[in-house]
Amino acid sequence: MSYIFGKPTNGSHSSQQSKPVIRKVARPAAKANTNGSSTSDSRPPPVDRYQLSQNPKFKKPARPTPKAAAAKPEPRPKPVAQGKSHLSGVQSSAKRKSASPLPTFTSDSEGDSDDGFGFFNGHVNKKSRRQFKVDPGRKITDIKKWSEVNNEPFELVHGADLTSGDLAKIYTPIFKEDASDPLQVFLQYPGASQREVFSLVTPSAKNEFSPLDEIVRVMQTTLEHYLPSSKAKALLDGSTGLEYRLKRAWRHLNKLDLVAVINEYNDTIENAREDGTSAHALDEMEHLPLPLLELILDQISARTVSLQIETLKKYEAFSDNTYGELRPSFVSEIFQQTGLTSSSVFLDLGSGVGNVTLQAALEIGCESHGIEVMENPCKLARAQAQEFLSRCRMWGISVGSVNLLQGDFLEDTRVTSVLQKADVILVNNQAFQPELNASLTQLFLDLKEGAKIVSLKSFVPQNWKLVERTRDSIIGVLEVTKKEYWSGCVSWKDEGGDYYITTKDSSRINRILDGNRVLDSKRRRR
Repeated sequence: MSYIFGKPTNGSHSSQQSKPVIRKVARPAAKANTNGSSTSDSRPPPVDRYQLSQNPKFKKPARPTPKAAAAKPEPRPKPVAQGKSHLSGVQSSAKRKSASPLPTFTSDSEGDSDDGFGFFNGHVNKKSRRQFKVDPGRKITDIKKWSEVNNEPFELVHGADLTSGDLAKIYTPIFKEDASDPLQVFLQYPGASQREVFSLVTPSAKNEFSPLDEIVRVMQTTLEHYLPSSKAKALLDGSTGLEYRLKRAWRHLNKLDLVAVINEYNDTIENAREDGTSAHALDEMEHLPLPLLELILDQISARTVSLQIETLKKYEAFSDNTYGELRPSFVSEIFQQTGLTSSSVFLDLGSGVGNVTLQAALEIGCESHGIEVMENPCKLARAQAQEFLSRCRMWGISVGSVNLLQGDFLEDTRVTSVLQKADVILVNNQAFQPELNASLTQLFLDLKEGAKIVSLKSFVPQNWKLVERTRDSIIGVLEVTKKEYWSGCVSWKDEGGDYYITTKDSSRINRILDGNRVLDSKRRRR
């Protein structure tokens, strides 16, 4: 037996809210999967839009068919689960980090103390104030393009997948009466009509995936960025808004109130999706807000990389294959500093699990390439790319093309063709040996004029000078600008540091040498 609730996505919408009713319905036994994998009902992406080199099967935890949710007073049969998951068979022994560390709730107005449920605290009520130049070619809205054909479900890793199967043992149902069958809910997104399924359970450790943290974060981010402020204000109110009421319902274990809050949110966003309000909100954006960007990337990572994070730790420290990541806010700053636009071509040399490659396609909407030599990160990158498509569809966002390659960027001929057209190249060479950095400079011969290289170490030695005897060196055409990044920008340390933006400018050789000759001539005349 199972409690289920929520509003069917294909049903009509009443202008008056009815009192939610919770019923128990029989849940049919899950059918056995004979081939051990799920199939997708979604349409394939356009040819060559998402090129993924190789295609090994990504291990994912199997999940039962998600229980549909319905909170309507009139009786109705249990709806068919929306969408299929492509998650199956992940080992539960790997420690999984939370998608994004979030603070816990403070006490509410009635004096309830913090109960450690780990909710998302605070309102997403300040849009990012990053100063970006307006890119007239960037079209963020893609709701029509990602819309379903005949409302067919598409493949998605649901939040419920992350707390079921072998992973269920580290979670506890919130409502004790549901100990053997946790309550599940559907959550509406502003893009696709398909909803995501979450089980209402709590993790045994703070750094595990928390369904309620993500539910609240999705709700708050959607209300803030997909509704006009006049409609969102009351729903975001700190004393009477949806977060406040959901928090109270959760703390007081009140199912009826919890159902009412989620239904109110779902109805609001479904109406905004159908009447074009969500699409209009995206149209008004000149750049993706950082909270929305980070949420989407966190969701993708939590459903792919976090499940197998241990596989990324099996590499020798301080070697050329050491794994490390740049945080999204730092990457966004890099895009701003290099002037990356939707018409640009981006390349990440040593792309790891594909985070930066995907962020460029999502945030900027540009053609984005990445190449990685290590097998485990490549597998996770392919998994992220697949979930990336579904998540962008849920949020109704247009993205640039993505091409993830597996290979050695010093030897792979495919890299050469991309280098010749690339506008911005990222090289996280923090742990690279001097020999590898020297070899990389030879690749830069293929760069076009004005191309920019972003690195954690400079490719031009600190005391190197351009003079007549060094004019034939490749690094003579590289103009280096030193920048600083702040604390919390990289995964391998907390403090800040330096990074470098290097521009290929062949004209600087003659310009600098001619200037030196003029100075020398003046000195001799003295």
